[in-house]
Amino acid sequence: VAASRSDDNLEDADYIKVRDYINNLEAHLVEAHRQAARLIKKETELNGALEEFGHAAEQLGKFDDGPMRGSFDVLCGRSGQIATSSRQRAHTLACNFEAPLKEMARTIKCVQTTMADRAAALSQLTQAKSDLDGRKVKLAKLRGTPGLKEEKITEAEREVEDGEARVRAAKLSYDSIVARMTEEMNRFQKERASDMSALLRDFALAQAQAAAENARAWSAMLADIQQQQAAGGVNGGGPGTVPSAV
Repeated sequence: VAASRSDDNLEDADYIKVRDYINNLEAHLVEAHRQAARLIKKETELNGALEEFGHAAEQLGKFDDGPMRGSFDVLCGRSGQIATSSRQRAHTLACNFEAPLKEMARTIKCVQTTMADRAAALSQLTQAKSDLDGRKVKLAKLRGTPGLKEEKITEAEREVEDGEARVRAAKLSYDSIVARMTEEMNRFQKERASDMSALLRDFALAQAQAAAENARAWSAMLADIQQQQAAGGVNGGGPGTVPSAV
């Protein structure tokens, strides 16, 4: 894409704006995908920590035969449930948020590849026109040279014809890419706006549901522990049965 900068004055002004927009969008999409991967990593680390915390609570409960044993069991069970929910959220994030962002970034890369092809085609067309101009100047000089052999002029005329053929071929290639890009860009713009809007909406909804689910889970854990403590006559987590010192 950078190669097109020298030919910007030959390009359509609206296309230049779209090209620059695409390049900026690609950078932001790559960063968004990177941050989505970080979210998944954090969620995965969270469910791992919760599982380990539940296991630690279970081991602590084994050392207490008193009323706190039930609280530790509740802590273990509820932590496992929350960890399972967290693991499911990480999987959902990967499938419904991170993966679509990655696909969008891949699509942008494909668009950039086509833009690079367009820049290369324009460069070839520009070069072909420049070569043709040089050949025409050479032919004009030869024609204006007295006593020059006809063979040299004929050869120069063939070079001009060859140059004109190269210009036609280069222009056909460039125009073909432009036509294809116009159609693809129109489709991309419509699909991108729709897909991105749905993706962000679904992500926000999923995060809101996750927050509510977490709040309910921790509230249920608190209620269960308070119930266990009330049933066992424990006030604020008093000591259970401690083995006597020998």
